[in-house]
Amino acid sequence: MNSIVLTHHSDYSLITINRPQALNALNAEVFSELDSVFSGPLPETSRLLVITGSGEKAFAAGADITEFSDLSGPAARELSRRGQIIFDKLSTLSIPTLALVHGYALGGGLELALACQIRVVTKKAVMGLPELNLALIPGYGGTQRMASLIGKGKAIYYTLTSENMDAETAVQAGLADFVVEDQDAGVAFIEKFAKKLSFKSAVSIGLALSAIEQSGTAGGFEKESDNFQKAFETEDMKEGVGAFLEKRKPVFKHR
Repeated sequence: MNSIVLTHHSDYSLITINRPQALNALNAEVFSELDSVFSGPLPETSRLLVITGSGEKAFAAGADITEFSDLSGPAARELSRRGQIIFDKLSTLSIPTLALVHGYALGGGLELALACQIRVVTKKAVMGLPELNLALIPGYGGTQRMASLIGKGKAIYYTLTSENMDAETAVQAGLADFVVEDQDAGVAFIEKFAKKLSFKSAVSIGLALSAIEQSGTAGGFEKESDNFQKAFETEDMKEGVGAFLEKRKPVFKHR
């Protein structure tokens, strides 16, 4: 891989977008390499997939606009759908996904962060959708995911004005979930979170995530009941309940 770096740690895997000279802008190669990771298996020990950007300036400062100038309308639609499909793979993985945002997360970069299930931002994070400055609109899921996170009114305001949010504003609005001092503090947050996950059943984590993914939909409660049944029928559930009753720590088969 040339544009991203994939590293595996004891309890989590880390994707680093590695185009600091272009502020980690998302070009066709980045999308292809991300798709490869999202489509393939991760180590069984990885309980969390983290995405961040290299350097001090950006998580990802948007799509690579140099690739837009010669696109036809139909080709642009195809580009949008490809980006949506790749980001949907990220949003529906069976392990939690987390964006560690330092510096700029703009346009397609913010849409990548929005496709993660958790967003941790440093105090230097800047988040926004500037597409309308180019007479474009977000095309990789931004109009949908931002509205679901912060409400339609705020999504309309920030999309139409192209106004950026700093870290504090993003957390207050619900666009980001946690704010940390700097990148080192972000790594410490990730390691602590991943370690906690390492003691849980991987099966129940996946079932909980797929149920939460359906929250707010017509079938959300039904999905929860279905997944509750599936969890109830696992060996790990029997071990968890047995350990609780016996006042010992559980040893799950799927860890």
